[in-house]
Amino acid sequence: MAGIDAKTAEVIVVGAGNAALAAALSAAESNVQVLVLEKARRGERGGNTAISSGIFRHIHNGKSDIMRLVDGVTQREWKNISVRPYRPRKLYDEVMELSKGRADPILSKTWINNSYTTVAWMKEALGVEFILNNNFTSKPSGTKQFLGPEVVRAKAGGPGLSSRLFSKCETNQHIRIQYGAAVDGLIIAAGTVKGVRAKVNGKRVELKSRAVVLGSGGFEASKSLRSKFMGPRWRKAKVRGTRHNDGRTLLAAMKAGAELYGDMSGCHATQIDLRSSEYGNLKLGDRTSRYSWQYGVLVNKGGRRFADEGEDFIEIAYAKLGKRVLEQKDAVAYQVFDQKTAKLLEKDYKTMSPITALSLAQLGAKIDIDAAQLQKTIEEFNAKAGKGPFNPKVKDGCSTRGISPQKTNWAQPLNNPPFVVYPVTCGVTFTYGGIRINEKAKVMRGKGGHVKGLYAAGEITGGFFYGGYPRGSGLTRGAVFGRIAGMEAAKFACGDMGGKDQ
Repeated sequence: MAGIDAKTAEVIVVGAGNAALAAALSAAESNVQVLVLEKARRGERGGNTAISSGIFRHIHNGKSDIMRLVDGVTQREWKNISVRPYRPRKLYDEVMELSKGRADPILSKTWINNSYTTVAWMKEALGVEFILNNNFTSKPSGTKQFLGPEVVRAKAGGPGLSSRLFSKCETNQHIRIQYGAAVDGLIIAAGTVKGVRAKVNGKRVELKSRAVVLGSGGFEASKSLRSKFMGPRWRKAKVRGTRHNDGRTLLAAMKAGAELYGDMSGCHATQIDLRSSEYGNLKLGDRTSRYSWQYGVLVNKGGRRFADEGEDFIEIAYAKLGKRVLEQKDAVAYQVFDQKTAKLLEKDYKTMSPITALSLAQLGAKIDIDAAQLQKTIEEFNAKAGKGPFNPKVKDGCSTRGISPQKTNWAQPLNNPPFVVYPVTCGVTFTYGGIRINEKAKVMRGKGGHVKGLYAAGEITGGFFYGGYPRGSGLTRGAVFGRIAGMEAAKFACGDMGGKDQ
């Protein structure tokens, strides 16, 4: 806004997703002048946040805590909604189970313990609107019970969240946003970060500040960095998120002495429609995802199953299977359904047309697959499918017997044509590894200590997720550490001589 330019910025925030804007708004609460540098043009702004579903996973004590967050639900409606408490220990145990104990305990406890208060801050201080997540089922009594712990999401999803945060920044007299600003270096004087080097609208500039917050995402949009850290096969993956997360600020932080940390070879990778664009599409958002695989079978081009489609609900299993698809020939697989379960597919499947066929032989003529092996696979699956009652709302234990891989739940014979098929590939949302921070969002050095004046939050940081990912954790983690980073950067900027270490 008026009166703020590069010469008067006290805190520079790099990036403009959920974590970065939370940092900017948090810093502005201390009345420091904040400059937000967004690599994208205005029409592509918002990073992965603008493409997300807007789900927040956070602790709470039950219905009263959720009522504080959500508007637009009547008292009569609330009476018929059941919300189980979601305690810190429960979420912490889930994070540790999914990461096989590798997640940083201090960082994990920090985001978990601050998760509810941060979401409440977003609603009450930032004006973010939250609605109930539509993942509940009705009991015989008429009471609605949530299927999982992700109870709230931002109204209008990620686009709504992004829009609200930008609106709050644009009306804040302490914040200015500069688009088309690609940061690729840090200015360091006397061991302290004093600003950034960037190309702004094609012009090389140096922008001075007293503190810098990196909230610019991971390196998933860089094929070369994916190949370097994750292996050559990851060059074949599509990017489910923004094309602007190319890792250049990660490299700048490394050059400044930042320590790499976490699962550098891992990422949040899900099944997306094979016909998706190479990078995330703001118009489609996360609606290219294909998350109903558990109601059918998943086969590769060789016509063979390669994973347990019924291992768990999507909230736990969805971030694993993208990698398994990538391992198949040409990084392609097919989700096959019949008419019994086609009606259960998420509405996002409607963004692209399915491939349909009255028989498996006809299906084999329509897709690039070993048709004979496909028929053999489906016939064997049908013969070994579970005999128990099918219930998509719970882990029904309706499993296959005597075939590998086993399907643990929801194993119904595929014998009611027409068959419905969606081709899928691997879509990388964000990378798990990044730079190391401490519980105050300070960027840590490899040889001990921290990089003075440098803070980070969100997907550029590592140590949180390994192997699996609890759905909705990314936005929460980003908001928690964004808020902390902004607060700590403002403290540092307001210190004696432009940055006394706190």
